[in-house]
Amino acid sequence: MEAYQLPDNFYTLLCEKYQVAKQSGEVQFKGESAEHEVIFDSSCSKEEERFPFQLTLLKSLAQRPVKGTVDADPFANEEPELTILSKYGLDDLLRIVFNKFPVVDRHFMAVTREFESQNSPLNPSELLAMYFILKDLKLKGPNEKWFSFYNCGQASGMLQPHKHFQFMTLPNDKDFEPIPEVILKLDVDSDRPPSIARDEPLQHPKVPFAHYIVKVPETITNEDQLGALFVHLLTRTITDLRDASCEAIAYNFIMTTEYMMMVPRVVNNVDGLGLNSCAYMSLLLCKNEELVSLVKDKLPMALLAQAGLPNTYGIKRDDSHY
Repeated sequence: MEAYQLPDNFYTLLCEKYQVAKQSGEVQFKGESAEHEVIFDSSCSKEEERFPFQLTLLKSLAQRPVKGTVDADPFANEEPELTILSKYGLDDLLRIVFNKFPVVDRHFMAVTREFESQNSPLNPSELLAMYFILKDLKLKGPNEKWFSFYNCGQASGMLQPHKHFQFMTLPNDKDFEPIPEVILKLDVDSDRPPSIARDEPLQHPKVPFAHYIVKVPETITNEDQLGALFVHLLTRTITDLRDASCEAIAYNFIMTTEYMMMVPRVVNNVDGLGLNSCAYMSLLLCKNEELVSLVKDKLPMALLAQAGLPNTYGIKRDDSHY
């Protein structure tokens, strides 16, 4: 595990270097003009099981650079002002850098130093890198809630084709709780019907879109542990996409030190509202008032369902599904 050991001052370096990059304009923070509101969606469950969402209006998002290409790759060359660690992970295959246009302070990414496709799954060494970064952030910033995410495939909401996974903090709001944590707190696992094996990934029966959650062990001693959990989720996701006759594989993957979640995806936006992994962590970002009205009128869960596949809770699986 030595390859994944971060410098003792990683968290301090992250915070201090971010402030310098923000003040110099190398990081162009977009969140200062953001208007935040927590709304609740109880459409798919009982009132006491309502799901909170942070709805953010950010009009400057309309001027934000859109998609990159393989030829116009923003990660191709190292930018010292944005770089936190130039080498990290197994064989130093990763670089840790700031998001140049963050909406949340200290939003950063782990990027492959050589080009790899964002359409490819995370490998065990990348999962370990993700985990140990999250673990360090949890230890050094105990009052913050960090999560990591990977948007895989065109329909996932990915913006850059160069492989990267991202790190952000969740809102510090007593009314806010992301979808997977609401589900885990409800302990729907205890109500599984006999048709669902106990080692199946967790789904809330009334959440309208397919989603798969597994808990991360308290102690990680080798890459096989995380890799096996990821493959378990990915197998489910690929099966769903295949059964729906989807031509391409796309999904959102989210991890904290406590759990992983994967959501199969079929479109990257609904009625102009872009949706990536953050949306499935209950974070919705709107670039105009029309999209804010869309979310409030149609409700978040319905929009997330349109971007994904129907819930598969209770469907019995056998070997023919894999």
